[in-house]
Amino acid sequence: MRSSVSLPEPAQFLIAMLQCRPEAAGRRPASPHGEEGKAFWQALLALADRNYLSPLLYERLVRRGVELPPEPANDLRFESRTNAARHLSASTGLRRILKAMEGRGIPAVSFKGPALNALLYGEAPLREFTDLDILVHREDVPRAQSALRELGYRPEVTVSHPERISVLRFHREMLFEAKGRDPVDLHWDLAPSWRPIPVDVDGVWGRLRYVTIDGAGIPAFHLDDLVPYLCHHGSKEAWPSLSQVTDLAHCIETGGAVDWDRVMGQAAAKRCERAVLLGLHLAGNLLDAPVPPELLRRASQDGAVTDLSRAVEDRLIGERAFDGGSLKGFGYESRLLERKGQVAHYLVGVTLTPTVAEWRAVRLPEALSWLYYLLRPLRLLVKTAGLLSRRVIGGGDSSPVR
Repeated sequence: MRSSVSLPEPAQFLIAMLQCRPEAAGRRPASPHGEEGKAFWQALLALADRNYLSPLLYERLVRRGVELPPEPANDLRFESRTNAARHLSASTGLRRILKAMEGRGIPAVSFKGPALNALLYGEAPLREFTDLDILVHREDVPRAQSALRELGYRPEVTVSHPERISVLRFHREMLFEAKGRDPVDLHWDLAPSWRPIPVDVDGVWGRLRYVTIDGAGIPAFHLDDLVPYLCHHGSKEAWPSLSQVTDLAHCIETGGAVDWDRVMGQAAAKRCERAVLLGLHLAGNLLDAPVPPELLRRASQDGAVTDLSRAVEDRLIGERAFDGGSLKGFGYESRLLERKGQVAHYLVGVTLTPTVAEWRAVRLPEALSWLYYLLRPLRLLVKTAGLLSRRVIGGGDSSPVR
């Protein structure tokens, strides 16, 4: 680990367990005993839980022969078994959805979720996730939505025709839910209209690879698209979880050869190299991912990347996650985005584009749906004022403004 941030002992231990090729480097961190050991294990398990890493931590501890006290061992074993059961259910649901899409002649690809787990860890259910992400072509969205409805899924919120146009043009994804099943996030692009992304989305379809889930081949992203996508996905929310850095680091380590010229060429073409360099800097510095030295040098020579990386590292394993959506977050975005025009586009998009939050707060008749474009900035203004007042008096809610 080459992090410049001073870390408490449980954080150092967790990172040592997650680092790429720890056995090859001969690293086996020691854990304290007695009352000190009890506090250590409590802090370690809380940190792993907050970062969605409990199953992976347990697997690493067992594989490396670390002796666990009974209570932490039972807690981690329970978390791992629960996650395994959820993986089984999610994998079954994913195969059912992809089969329904195929039956309608709809090309669909799964990314993140079980597909990413299969790439990184094979059949071992070591990733935690909250939904199933599926990408389709924009022209196939209506038929894909119908396929999901036939399987019992319903949109997170019912929207009118003008609102559907807003979702299609600007948000480019829609969440579907079904009782007792994992939500499905249906995408027809990989980012909202106001955010640049270092991936050639149209080119993704010609570079698909297959991973095996429960004996079945599932289409998934090629590494040349997955690595920059993971950098983008983490960077767009200021890397709120160490699991995202872990996904990226292990993808670089285990996934095979990455065409780094293609990756950085795509990022340069989309003018978002900094988001990729930030992800690579975090993966290389925190988890010793085998990032090409010349890219780590480029990252370390970019003052914005090093400043953001230091702030993210500090908050990833500190007491609270980095507030990527608050007023701090706008400062973060202004440093992450490379051009003033991108920052202006981002601010206009985030501030004026209605979201599910507005549609849930007030249901307007279709003829008045244009009022949502006024409601959005008004709601943000009210929420921001409330957050600022609570911070001024020294307490309160630090949740993102969204």
